[in-house]
Amino acid sequence: MESEHAVPAGIDGEAVTLDPPLRFRIKPGVLRVRVSRKHPGASPSAAIPETAMGGIRALVDIAAGRTPQTKET
Repeated sequence: MESEHAVPAGIDGEAVTLDPPLRFRIKPGVLRVRVSRKHPGASPSAAIPETAMGGIRALVDIAAGRTPQTKET
């Protein structure tokens, strides 16, 4: 991606503006990205229960006419 203007970013929870050109280097296995399961554009697989018990709870919710609850991580 290229930009001729400053780029808004968040670094360690701080709002910053970065001037281009930007170059990034990431050590393998170090970067962790967290995206809310409810965030628009999040993968549909984020709604899949992680455990068998979570799957059972989701089925009970569906059978009761409720929207299955997802755990925020």
